[in-house]
Amino acid sequence: MAVWACTAWLAMVAAPAPQAGAQDQPAEPPVHALQEGAAADPGGFWPTERMIELMTRRWADEVRQRYGLDDRQQAAWADGMADRWTRFSRQYRERMAPIVNQFIEMRLDMKPPTADEVRAFAEKAGPAFDLFRAELVAGGQELRDLLKPGQRARFDTDMMGMTAALETARKKLDLWQSGEFNERDFWDPPRSERDRRRAEQNAAQTAEGAAGDAAGGGRPGDGGNIAPAAADSPPDQIEIELDNWQKYVERFIRTYKLDDPQTAAAHSILKELRERAIGHRDAHRQEIEDLERRIARHDGTPEELSELETRIADLYGPIDQLFEQLKSRLDGIPTQGQRDGVGRREQQEGQRR
Repeated sequence: MAVWACTAWLAMVAAPAPQAGAQDQPAEPPVHALQEGAAADPGGFWPTERMIELMTRRWADEVRQRYGLDDRQQAAWADGMADRWTRFSRQYRERMAPIVNQFIEMRLDMKPPTADEVRAFAEKAGPAFDLFRAELVAGGQELRDLLKPGQRARFDTDMMGMTAALETARKKLDLWQSGEFNERDFWDPPRSERDRRRAEQNAAQTAEGAAGDAAGGGRPGDGGNIAPAAADSPPDQIEIELDNWQKYVERFIRTYKLDDPQTAAAHSILKELRERAIGHRDAHRQEIEDLERRIARHDGTPEELSELETRIADLYGPIDQLFEQLKSRLDGIPTQGQRDGVGRREQQEGQRR
């Protein structure tokens, strides 16, 4: 999907774009944390209402293809989303636009942000993100109410993935608030700074190579193959992903009320695919860590960065494929009666609302 809010927030937290919909409403953010704003113009970047309408229409077109909506369903949901995000934009522009602008300003600044600056930003961005998440979930629920029972199976799977993605994004904001962040999350170094860093790096590699040759401990040109300090190791992104797999499976079990043998089968599938993912991670650990470190410290050209990101995406690709296998194999566990039961519960909940 692609609405303005998703683009802005997910760019900041570097999380995958979630699929539309969710089942469980997140807790409402504290009222005092971020009140509805007036229609004042804070300046900076903000979408027009026409942009919002056009983007939601495109969003609805994508959703139609994914879930097989008919004309009535698509029109009803598109109208609802345009109204929802227009209203959201009006209500929270005064509060949210400065946060988005601050992020862009940190990217453009001539010097990187300090830990205190990032912490202060995250303290403001967290409540705003919670409002965005609640609105996204509510809009997804509106779509879910429009779907027929046969359309909801794929939707339910997407819903679980979206929830996991939003949880990952929120955790990253929490890390920023605790002072943990990669400089590259916020800052794009100017040319002069990239040149300075490249010169320092080349000088350091030359010195290390000379020292390694003198000690006889390294091959020519490899700088003595000095290992980075443990404290410099990047976060294990695959371990974070596997934690989301676990949550996905537990939600699946609860949603379909799996019995004990079915639950054991779901856990067995998770165990098998998790072991395969860990095996891939361990086989490529050094290369993954090296690429993550180089991306985090990158101060070269956009083309060089794109090449590094393509290489890391290739290494993470098999993990994404294993997750698709996990979802597909889990989908084969519930009986038709259990699927019908989910549909009946949804219908009853809709009638109560």
